[in-house]
Amino acid sequence: MRIEGDLVVNHRGGVLGKKVNGVWQSKSKEVLAFVAEQETQSKPKAKKKTTPKKTEEKLVMERARDENGHFIADDPSTPDVNEAWVVKTIKKVIKK
Repeated sequence: MRIEGDLVVNHRGGVLGKKVNGVWQSKSKEVLAFVAEQETQSKPKAKKKTTPKKTEEKLVMERARDENGHFIADDPSTPDVNEAWVVKTIKKVIKK
């Protein structure tokens, strides 16, 4: 017997039990015992240690766009703010 996803199959590929809504179901008590044994033996996988990547940030002026992708025009009634341009931050990963 082996577990393949949500099914318990025999060596020929016949289905002996399945997992429905998070609960294992089978007509055989031996299959349910096998599943319980396999679940207690399974260990959580160890996570790989990742080193933080060095990134370089760069500020770029870019034309402002609306949700449809069209350019936004500058409103002349606001003299201090230019709505047609926005500042975007571009992150670049630095290779070792």
